[in-house]
Amino acid sequence: MIPTPPQRSKQGETLIPWQHGTETTGRATEGKGQKFAREFSKAMWKQCGARVVVMVAWKGAAGDIMYGL
Repeated sequence: MIPTPPQRSKQGETLIPWQHGTETTGRATEGKGQKFAREFSKAMWKQCGARVVVMVAWKGAAGDIMYGL
């Protein structure tokens, strides 16, 4: 479904306030993601002996690609 012009303007009004907290949201998400991955890996090891590998990638402050396992 293609949005009508009034719907598009409303979408823009909603988007602008949401974008202001992206840096804070990113840091919170990173911390929660690490905690979730750690807890998930431990649970999988305890329940079924499975090893879990978590791969992540993100864009660094300088614009370069960062990655880790």
